[in-house]
Amino acid sequence: MNPLQNFLSKYKNIKLPHKTIKKSVIKAIVSTIHIHIQEEEITIQKNNIKIKAPSVVKQEIKLHKKEILNEINKEASNTTINDIV
Repeated sequence: MNPLQNFLSKYKNIKLPHKTIKKSVIKAIVSTIHIHIQEEEITIQKNNIKIKAPSVVKQEIKLHKKEILNEINKEASNTTINDIV
């Protein structure tokens, strides 16, 4: 490899900032179950999303978890989200 490729190779796998992932989560939840949540209610730890919301909202998100995760991972292609807690 030439020196430029070596230098640029470390930028191939840059992860998205948390704010962008949070926006993707909100968009996925709104489009799937039509419930709006705030960015402050979302926490990202490793590859898991934790949502601080009323239990009714959390239950609805759990019912549609697979669809929401698919949509998040489609939009945030550089980052893989494994679970919603």
